[in-house]
Amino acid sequence: MNYLKKGYDYLKGDEKEKDGGMSYKFPKAKFESTKWAECIVTEADDDKLAINKDAMSAVRNHFRDVISLVGPPGVGKSTLASTIYNVLRNNRDEYFEASDGMAGFTKGIWTLREQIKVAHNAKDKINILDLEGLEDEDIIHYFVVVAMALSKAMLLCANYNGSPRFKFDMFNTLQSGIRVYKQNNIRVPSPIIYVQVPFDADTGKAITKFELRKETVDKNGLIRYIKKKFKDLENFEIRVFALPTFNKNRFDRTYLSAVQSLIDELKSIDKGIVIEERVNYAKGVAAALNNNSPSIIADMNLKFFRTEIKKHTDEIKQSTISKLRDDAKLVKIEKMIQYTEFCKLVSRNGKYRYGNILQTQAISLAYYDASDGQHNKIIREFDDEKKYYLEVKNHCREIYAAEVSSFKSKMSAKGQELMTLNDTAFKSFLDLEIERAASEIKFNGYTSMPYSLRSSAQEKSRQLKSEVIEKTQNIVTVPSDYLSMDLLTKKWDTKVNDLKSGWEKQKKRALVERRKVITSGNHKCPKCGKDHSPGVCHKSCKKSAGGKGTLYYWVDGPTNTCICDKCEETSRITSVCCYDCSTTLSARIVPI
Repeated sequence: MNYLKKGYDYLKGDEKEKDGGMSYKFPKAKFESTKWAECIVTEADDDKLAINKDAMSAVRNHFRDVISLVGPPGVGKSTLASTIYNVLRNNRDEYFEASDGMAGFTKGIWTLREQIKVAHNAKDKINILDLEGLEDEDIIHYFVVVAMALSKAMLLCANYNGSPRFKFDMFNTLQSGIRVYKQNNIRVPSPIIYVQVPFDADTGKAITKFELRKETVDKNGLIRYIKKKFKDLENFEIRVFALPTFNKNRFDRTYLSAVQSLIDELKSIDKGIVIEERVNYAKGVAAALNNNSPSIIADMNLKFFRTEIKKHTDEIKQSTISKLRDDAKLVKIEKMIQYTEFCKLVSRNGKYRYGNILQTQAISLAYYDASDGQHNKIIREFDDEKKYYLEVKNHCREIYAAEVSSFKSKMSAKGQELMTLNDTAFKSFLDLEIERAASEIKFNGYTSMPYSLRSSAQEKSRQLKSEVIEKTQNIVTVPSDYLSMDLLTKKWDTKVNDLKSGWEKQKKRALVERRKVITSGNHKCPKCGKDHSPGVCHKSCKKSAGGKGTLYYWVDGPTNTCICDKCEETSRITSVCCYDCSTTLSARIVPI
């Protein structure tokens, strides 16, 4: 990248910046810029890092998902950086000018100017930092460290010019930067390292076989070899990418397609932490490197560790509340209980602890330093069960109310079902009991309701009502007219009417069937001596004087009920007497 004869922005004197409660002092320097881009970090006159305050503020305010390009001059970093923005914005602007030699080479970290960035911010799914410098200069290692703090991924670029042999010399600058990164205990989430490999023109993809010293390996074998050869990369996630050599210019279809695929992968990477935190941390890193002060980074690590814990605490607390409430919604009560009892069904002791979850996540944070006493003190605090827990009773009252309402609804439905079933059962019971009581009533007998029938009906009604109340846990109110004795009275009256109607029909049938009442035995009157015929007449018949010519027909044998064929009056005959003197005869009634 050649930025000779371009514009300059100057910091006037030593600059103090305060971010997140930390104040840093940076030396003055000139920051070059072009129509499209500007330098945000450069080398000051005293071989220290200088920060372009305004440009870095623009990064914090407008950049998201930052990707850094690292590699020797002339390997195509600027071309790739411009093409990435071209693909995102669908234009052909040359945002980062490719260098045409080492003369006037400008060292530093470059990115888009704020006004150029803001105009297309909605389209920029990723954003680029372009690192420029000579690999054999110490300052470039510092640039790498600052870029790592700012980026979620770093692309290690190389120029293969069609060669299939993998280049290892591209790791020199990165490894030196990572060594500084580790030596200073920098703990901002590490970027994913993307290593450029040769492009296979036949397949249109990265080559899949790599010739090493004594073996041929695939992509995974190459990554293992890299981590073994460069020990400082051992704990970094490493991926590969490839770009074709274009024929005329970077707008060659094959090159644009490869860049688009790279963009699709890069934008899917989790950003880890927000850019505001990365910018604040990067400034602290620059200040620490300038002052050779590990304590600055230690303070930053502690500050960011606490900040991340606070954020995670809020998230985990909310997550625990959600889990608590989800568990509460699974509780189904089988009887009416108090709210305190409901809470114990959610959790036996009525509490949900989340300190253990928070402790596990805190230990996994990038900022956590297991060798730091203050960090470990924070970790131990999460064991305090009295502090990091939730009271179930403070989060489930409406869930309890909803479950009680649901339970009452179920009981109400069950009560209605029971009352319907019991109503049918009560009616069947009354029918059987009335039938039994009616069967004991003789022809033309006493038809008042027996006391025993009413008593048994009342007891059955009480039992069935109690069953409804008991099985619905006293939630359902039984109506006062439910299973009332009015039904018994109606059914009894109906039965009596049926009996009387039957008796009337029986009388009419007797007159039709004409089964005469006859006698047997001695028909001679012991008093007056008159001998009678074996028959019976109705002497007091109102339709025949003296009952002359009348006959009795059988109506009901068990009650000896007969009916006069003339006046149709019924009588119960148990013996006969002399027609003239009314003396009882020895003759008997022949039963039917």
